[in-house]
Amino acid sequence: MNVLIADDLGLTRKILKNYVLSMGFDEALLAEDGLEALKIAKERKGDIDLVLCDIVMPNMDGFQFLDKFRAMEEYKDTPVIMISGMSEKEDIVKAKKYGIKHFIVKPISQNALEEKIKNSLKDKEDYIIK
Repeated sequence: MNVLIADDLGLTRKILKNYVLSMGFDEALLAEDGLEALKIAKERKGDIDLVLCDIVMPNMDGFQFLDKFRAMEEYKDTPVIMISGMSEKEDIVKAKKYGIKHFIVKPISQNALEEKIKNSLKDKEDYIIK
């Protein structure tokens, strides 16, 4: 299984990549912003099983990315966990309108992330937590 990580902070991308690979994901695809994440999603043609996406990013923010990502038929049901440096109620409400069930505020706890990932992927039979 593959995860797409979109965050403008290199350290956050590295930490998230280490977390998900230790959980048993096959590959962590990294993007610095929504534009790069969208390009990766198009290139992978449906081969992304989960997205971890920051809200505030340059060029294309998380919600703009999500708009275009959800418009692609192959990703309309792909689980997305939104990440933010601030717990703004408006962002949480907006995320829920996009069907986002899981929202994490930085700094990211590995235990909290693992729990959100497990809940996001509980219906995927081929996902096994190490």
